Amino acid sequence: MGEAAEGQGLEGEFARHEVGAAGRLAAQTAWKRTRDAADLVHRLPATLAELSAGRISPLQAAHLAEAVR
Repeated sequence: MGEAAEGQGLEGEFARHEVGAAGRLAAQTAWKRTRDAADLVHRLPATLAELSAGRISPLQAAHLAEAVR
């Protein structure tokens, strides 16, 4: 999450709170979802493609991201 947030001028702890507020999520939930998203984009593009096509669920994609982390 840090990389994406820093690109927007946010740092660490502030970023997760900003993302959480914008998405009406708890800071921890926002951090986890953003971390999973970054992993899907940078490390698991084939999984992201499967998610985008509706062949796997967001929960399945999150589990895969967690497994490779």
